Amino acid sequence: MTKKRDDLLVRARETLGQGRVAEAEKLCREAIDCDKKHPESWHLLAITLMKQGLPLDSLDAWEQSLKLDDSDSVAWANYGAALSMLRKYDESEKALKKSLDVAPKERSQAGTWYNLGNLYKNQGRFKLAEDAYRHAIEYDPSHRMFWANLGAALSEQKLYDKANEAYKQAVSIDRSYVIGWQGLGQTFKHLGRFAEAAEAYQEYLRLAPQDGLMWNEYGLILTNLDRLDEELEAYQKATQYIPNDPWPWNNLGHIFTRKKEFAEAEIAFRKAIEIDSTVKSFWAGLHIVLMEQGNRGEEAQYAKLKSTEVVLRDDEGNLTTQDLPDTMIEDMTKSMAKMQLSLDQAYELLSLGRIDAAERLFRKIISNYPDTPELKLPFADIHIARGEFQEAMKIAEDAIKAAPKIGMAWTTRGRALAGLGKLKEAEESMKKAIEVEPSNRWLKVMYEEWLNTRK
Repeated sequence: MTKKRDDLLVRARETLGQGRVAEAEKLCREAIDCDKKHPESWHLLAITLMKQGLPLDSLDAWEQSLKLDDSDSVAWANYGAALSMLRKYDESEKALKKSLDVAPKERSQAGTWYNLGNLYKNQGRFKLAEDAYRHAIEYDPSHRMFWANLGAALSEQKLYDKANEAYKQAVSIDRSYVIGWQGLGQTFKHLGRFAEAAEAYQEYLRLAPQDGLMWNEYGLILTNLDRLDEELEAYQKATQYIPNDPWPWNNLGHIFTRKKEFAEAEIAFRKAIEIDSTVKSFWAGLHIVLMEQGNRGEEAQYAKLKSTEVVLRDDEGNLTTQDLPDTMIEDMTKSMAKMQLSLDQAYELLSLGRIDAAERLFRKIISNYPDTPELKLPFADIHIARGEFQEAMKIAEDAIKAAPKIGMAWTTRGRALAGLGKLKEAEESMKKAIEVEPSNRWLKVMYEEWLNTRK
């Protein structure tokens, strides 16, 4: 029976080496039927089960093997690895430490230390993981994964300089190791060394050119280097390879906005919103490009409201944020569009010199809304038309005090200051308007027109 068992194990190893794992498992079980007290048969059976992705099924085989020979350090190490895969971390740690206790202090310990490091990393015990990986490297400094996982453990501790050096070691061992290049790029990014991060990501993408997530990450790095055309290409690649991820589309929208290609930006933001309409920043980006295109006021207002959250108090007095309901957004958009149309009519009267008629229409419009300082801004225009610049200034400053992020209040203040001859202060106020509301193209137009009148 011993010869038959040994012959079966020889065949099992051969078939396992050929990748015929299920057949190897069957041969191991036949060997065990010949001799149930042979630890090596159980050991090899456990390996075949692990290779089939059956760590739970392998536990009994490992335990039988160790019951027969508890001095087998390799069995203890593999048993610990199986337990770790099943998230039985406490038992796994004991098994891996037992392997280290019974094994001679030699290169064979490297893998056990590595598995122990992985266990600690999975538990969030990153300093212990670091120490374990360093032990693994001490026994085998030529293993790329040991260095890369050391880099990961150091990164989790925000020790980016040391992590960077670990990843450099990983890619020096194997220049085709994409995980090493990714980690190297990330640590360069954390260190603010963006040009070097870009180079590392380029190496990664040379090896894995269809990784859309990395193209997106590469684009984000290029943002810091003012390489606009390359950044655009990176996001376009990202949308090509991961078309159902909204973030590359959003990033593409921002690139087109920076290039002042607003129609293309609109397409990109709308695609991001089509994929995930719950992200407020996508709607905010769309609002900006609609405003920049002009004559898209109602659509822009809708996008602005979709990007807005309201803060409410619940029954217990706690503040909570909620989205505006779509029905409310639609009603508000229609109401504000109607209001804008009436305001346009009033300003048309003002441009024709019919100041009193414009004032009456302004009062009629505003009577339908709450009495707030910012809604009184049109009366500042009436005062400016009449040459009453101090009165206009008072209305504008009251509006700024109530709502400092409304650009038109700063522009109106600038116009009043200009009427008072305070040209430097007027220009500063108009620039402030653009600063607080950069997406409002009309503020830029009014500023440029005012500058032209001074030439």
